Amino acid sequence: MYEYQGVIHVHTRYSDGNRVATAVIQAAMDADLDFLVITDHNSLGAREAGLEGWHGHTLVIVGEEITPPGNANHFLALATGSHIPETMAPEDYAPAVQGHGGIGFIAHPDDVAKPFLHLDAYPWTAWNTSGYDGFEIWNYTTDWASRDYNLWQFIRALCFPLEWIQGPPAETLHRWDRMNKEATTLLAGIVGADAHGYGYTYKRMFRHVRNHVWLEKPLSGRDPVEDTQAILKAIARGRLFGALDGWKPAAGLSFTATAGDTTFLPGDILAGSGTVQFTCRLPHPAAITLLRDGDVVARQEGTTLTYITDSPGVYRVEVYGRYHGRVIPWIFTNPIRLDNGSMDGNM
Repeated sequence: MYEYQGVIHVHTRYSDGNRVATAVIQAAMDADLDFLVITDHNSLGAREAGLEGWHGHTLVIVGEEITPPGNANHFLALATGSHIPETMAPEDYAPAVQGHGGIGFIAHPDDVAKPFLHLDAYPWTAWNTSGYDGFEIWNYTTDWASRDYNLWQFIRALCFPLEWIQGPPAETLHRWDRMNKEATTLLAGIVGADAHGYGYTYKRMFRHVRNHVWLEKPLSGRDPVEDTQAILKAIARGRLFGALDGWKPAAGLSFTATAGDTTFLPGDILAGSGTVQFTCRLPHPAAITLLRDGDVVARQEGTTLTYITDSPGVYRVEVYGRYHGRVIPWIFTNPIRLDNGSMDGNM
């Protein structure tokens, strides 16, 4: 497998970001990103300006954050080819994105207010919708900015943001586990930077939080359309994990399920009655937690966790480290699901 690192959910001056798109792209290049997904509010301005495609070693993908009036129901629409009207009902966003050949993710589903910055909460409330590919399990800016800081704490948080990071909301992870237990196909979880470039610079945030995508073959580096489709297809399939690379680089992580001679990856569904070996390997020692349906089934300190089971469920990995004496979230994989039935795989 080939691993590529990138940032999803980024704003420029085409909506409410602090820098023009070309400067944001330069920040992505300086941060050594393999790909950058720009999602301005109700705008495909970066695409219309001809900025999609390869910029040096960084592939720029342009979508939009569908942002309706009011304080709820933001939706990330990627690779649609055209603008999706924000005036339609939120339940219609996902079908519209699908109809335009794109993929869609619910943005910051359990968003909370940011009292120090005087920003309201923008959660997702239209849960009767269907057809979306997944949702942000972790919105990094909401995590970092939602504390009820005093001025001194806010200044320190700008200087040492990792001291304040808590990780994905528990309610979001619980919903993700529950929905994936019942879904026909797994819902992918992404980490959204929600970068705006105010105080917390783009380049710094791009180095701190990333999505790591696995592909079966390398990107061409020449055909931006083909390469964009490869990245987005893998994201929609759940072939990725999110990481706080600002703590330690997470490249090289693996999470697999082995049944007989066949190895399965995040995003796969196995139907079987035999035993399966789940294995997680890390590039650096940390605290590895394996969960089934949201409940911890195994823990291991170090670089490797192995767990053998025949119990059906949704299995995923969370990894935590320590930073300045406190536990810090590091890695969140997408799940592998084990169902009952004769052993085969949805690969």
